[in-house]
Amino acid sequence: MRNWYFILIIILHLNLCFSQSNSKYQKAISTFVNDPELANASISISVINTKNKELVVGYQENKSLCPASSLKILTCAAALEVLGPNFTISTPFVLEGKKINDTSFFGDLNIIGKGDPTFASQQMDGASNIEKIIDSVYYFLKLRNIKLISGRIHVNSDYIQDIPENPEWLWYDLGNYYGAGCFGLNLMENTAWITLLGSYQNGALCNIIKVYPPCLESTFCSEVTTSLNDDGEEVFILGSSKDPNHNVIGSILCCGNDTLNLKTSISNPPATFEILLKEGLEKRGIQFQLLKHLDADHIEVLWEHKSPELIYIIERALKRSVNLYVESLVHILGDKWYGTTNRKQALLGIVNFWKNRGIIDRGIVLKDGSGLSPKNAISSYQLASTLLNINENKQFQDFCKLLPDASTEGALSKYFDTKKDNNKFRLKSGSMEYIRSWSGYIMDDNVPQYAFSAIINHYSCSSEYLRKKMASLLNNLSKI
Repeated sequence: MRNWYFILIIILHLNLCFSQSNSKYQKAISTFVNDPELANASISISVINTKNKELVVGYQENKSLCPASSLKILTCAAALEVLGPNFTISTPFVLEGKKINDTSFFGDLNIIGKGDPTFASQQMDGASNIEKIIDSVYYFLKLRNIKLISGRIHVNSDYIQDIPENPEWLWYDLGNYYGAGCFGLNLMENTAWITLLGSYQNGALCNIIKVYPPCLESTFCSEVTTSLNDDGEEVFILGSSKDPNHNVIGSILCCGNDTLNLKTSISNPPATFEILLKEGLEKRGIQFQLLKHLDADHIEVLWEHKSPELIYIIERALKRSVNLYVESLVHILGDKWYGTTNRKQALLGIVNFWKNRGIIDRGIVLKDGSGLSPKNAISSYQLASTLLNINENKQFQDFCKLLPDASTEGALSKYFDTKKDNNKFRLKSGSMEYIRSWSGYIMDDNVPQYAFSAIINHYSCSSEYLRKKMASLLNNLSKI
């Protein structure tokens, strides 16, 4: 009898502790969502315990909202499981023609794009930049004693048949680097750099003084003017892969002869690479002459360029939020699943992939893989459940390390203590106009304790205020 009495006391004590803990979670969430500055916002929040898999606390957890770049988690995790962490993307360089003597090749140097988003990237660790790629091509030509190519350099970009830019993206995003289209052959993350020269004079035109790559100088036109009003300072680029020219629009503060550097999308990466490769090989001593097409009696792979391994591609995609990397993976997944890189088919495949792993697909709208479309929709519970699913999969034991550490990376880092909060919050953020999201893990001793997702749409406060509120919420949740 006494034993039953003690067991009853323990059960009551545990229930009381659970109730008090639950109350603290609810209070933390209520403090956030009831802020007057968020009165008109649409909010969805979910916190799931990774041990017992239960929803610890939620607020409108099943409401579908636009997640922005938090959506990248779905695509990247699917790619990691389906393709494997060591997967690489090949880009073959192929000689097609006839070698008529010891040093002359009659025919074409063909480059067959396979959707590698890191090709010639200057930012991706482990990727070969444009000069290294040209050096490699030159090395293998020299190895075959080829000094003259009587033919052309041609990029085959047919691997991806869709129009490069997703039709669900906003027009004013397409000309900017983050809205660059996805091609069979991508180049330098499909990013060009332009430099504008400012002026002391109000209303003066800011001329473009530098473009990289230089072969694209004629494709950009500046309509940027100087202004005395710093509140109206904004510059953006209009154009797409279908436009021969991109227009730089906006105004900057009168600042003298200071310069402004901008990143913009390359409208035709395959054609740009053809130009750069030919120029680079000519500088290294390879000669070219035009020749009418010949039927190839000799086809030889000169060299096969390989990307860094997939796990590193995904790490950059998540930590630096590179849309191109994720959109390339969408097409590659489609090829793997269905034998086609068709965008719509591949996106449907991603939804089905997670549906087969227990994620309810009702309310999920996937218009792209990276989160740039404002038409994307998903609930915080679906995102948090996906993160829980990832954490339970032995293949993904280190997936949390691919997410940014909020104490040192991203816009929330200023609100955290670098030492005390190190590796406490592993979160992928999402950001669009009037849209913010954070999805990932709240850690305990370097192990995911909670799968967390918060999506806020149509808020009226400043983004800075919202970030401060989110950091406070995360801190409160981690201390319970």
